Amino acid sequence: MKIFVCPNCLNVRTLKNCKCQMDIKNEFNIYNFIDWNIKSDFDYVTDYYLKVNKIQEELARKIKENLDVQIILDVGCGEGDLSLELGKLGFDVISIDIAKSGLVYLSDEAKDLDNVYVVRADAYNIPLIDNSVDLVIANNLFHLLNSPERVLEEIHRVLKKGGYFIQISESAKSYFLENGNTYKKIKELYNKNYWLIVRELGYKQKQYNEDFNIFLSIGNLFKYKTRLETNPVRYFGTLNVERYLLRERNRTDYAKFDIPYDVHRKVHKELVEIIEKEFGEGHKDISLNYEGETINIIDVYQKED
Repeated sequence: MKIFVCPNCLNVRTLKNCKCQMDIKNEFNIYNFIDWNIKSDFDYVTDYYLKVNKIQEELARKIKENLDVQIILDVGCGEGDLSLELGKLGFDVISIDIAKSGLVYLSDEAKDLDNVYVVRADAYNIPLIDNSVDLVIANNLFHLLNSPERVLEEIHRVLKKGGYFIQISESAKSYFLENGNTYKKIKELYNKNYWLIVRELGYKQKQYNEDFNIFLSIGNLFKYKTRLETNPVRYFGTLNVERYLLRERNRTDYAKFDIPYDVHRKVHKELVEIIEKEFGEGHKDISLNYEGETINIIDVYQKED
């Protein structure tokens, strides 16, 4: 697919070849449109979230049955579970994220799929030419962004005329049960005290996208097409404190982006010491179990001709 923009010469290229002969593939079989050595705050986000492949299978099936598309862009793909299921159904899937950890996992899982392209890129500057893909998915992404409108504009730019953009949410029929009061107490302690300490140091909490209305913003760019509903899918799993603290250490909350990194790390270290003092040395092993059943809603929007 000759629809990518070369990070070196800015000409149109395929992933494998360019006139400038720049090779953008690394040892993990990931195509880099930003320097691989640049770290991302989101590297500990992906495996913190629910990993429920049955949900992704059901979403992919609904897309296959209802949308006439071939080239799909999965923005903020994380570990790429949905990308993998779409690839298995024969779609050409371009999976982009800024977090290296999820992409390395996805690249290994997709090694036998030559139609899933794993790309490290910034959602604010998607390395594709205008009007180049049939469908864009941006699932569980916008609440992490400090400028979500810019990413929506990029999505609109790369979509073909008549192409689709989908938003995925849970039905009111879904339910989610948690069992782990100590885990919740640790999380509440961390969140409450983080901002107390930060304010004492002279910094304020800044809500970048508190005025951002996802449905209004989408409506300004796209025409509403239809709504799809998946079959119910049951799931269960475990979250633990160690993974939660790693995620917090990396400042993944957009409200913390304005806090200098050295200040954030200092506050984080202080909070970990407080947690260890209150809950003991084994606090990292404390976990939360969850289970539920979900029916996902797929809202389909279309870029007008």
